[in-house]
Amino acid sequence: MKKIISFLCASLILLVAFSCDKVKNPIVVKPTVVGKNFVTNNNLSVSDSKKTLLEDFTGMKCQNCPRAARVASSLTAQYQPNLIVLAVHVSDFAIPNSEYTNDFRTNCGTAWKDYFTIPGYPNGIINRKDYASNGTVVIDSKWPAVVSLANNDPFIIKLDVTTNYDTTL
Repeated sequence: MKKIISFLCASLILLVAFSCDKVKNPIVVKPTVVGKNFVTNNNLSVSDSKKTLLEDFTGMKCQNCPRAARVASSLTAQYQPNLIVLAVHVSDFAIPNSEYTNDFRTNCGTAWKDYFTIPGYPNGIINRKDYASNGTVVIDSKWPAVVSLANNDPFIIKLDVTTNYDTTL
């Protein structure tokens, strides 16, 4: 009998110790502060058109990279608003020094360079896709031809983006 009473007391203590209260409203709603300069932007005017991504692997100390930047700028003007150019600063050409003090390198950029085995600069990747004899990594002189091919790829996804923000916060 003592064992049964001891067992029941221990069970009751454990039940009380590990029981929990029911929380009626567990989500805390914080009031939204809206300032005087609330802005809403969206991409709806261009979301029905296919985009092409050109990743330009570069660095501020690369002597041939300004030529590639001019090619990318020309392509942007030609395919606007469907071409998105992303400059990826990597390698020794992107290490800051006393002349170039800004550091535009990122861990992701370095990982992309290593993954795609970028052999030199300027080189780029268009849509991260292998375009026949051009391969995945494309020298800047071939960007116009490959961007033209990429522009003919099928439209496979539509993404509508809306941003709301307060410029005073």
